[in-house]
Amino acid sequence: MKKTVLKFGLASGILVCLFMIISFILLADSQYAISEVFGFSGIILSMSLVFFGIREHKIKNLGGSITFKQAFLAGLYMVIICSLMYTIAWLIISYSDPLMVENLMEGYLNPEDLKTPEKIAEMTKIMEEYNNPFYRSLFTLREIFPLGVVLNLIFAAVLTFFPRKKAV
Repeated sequence: MKKTVLKFGLASGILVCLFMIISFILLADSQYAISEVFGFSGIILSMSLVFFGIREHKIKNLGGSITFKQAFLAGLYMVIICSLMYTIAWLIISYSDPLMVENLMEGYLNPEDLKTPEKIAEMTKIMEEYNNPFYRSLFTLREIFPLGVVLNLIFAAVLTFFPRKKAV
């Protein structure tokens, strides 16, 4: 299982990091929404490798039969590897260009939201927290890990409860 988890977890992590780098290079001057859609599409595409990792584990390591728990745990390990790689890549990119985070926040914020002193104070607090590497890591993990877990639940269910029909 370790070899399969590492192979597909690393492949998924590399793919999501490539999507992140490409989005920063190609979409740096575009609308934030376009960059966000591209980024989440990359996350979903890279997490699809988890499905194939669970499937390979089922076929090669378990003789074609897998329980939901086995499928979920194998997929979860792959999701963890991918999420950690994504977080590390984001930290490297965001700390290499300090203005990037400010530009992203400006693109994300609606000027109407900053009309009240309470909202300004709230956003200032969030930006201060985001400057802390620990909180920045948590914010970044919050983007990818929950989505990976949900997709993993679906993949584990599909591979457990819907076995392939054999050709007649």
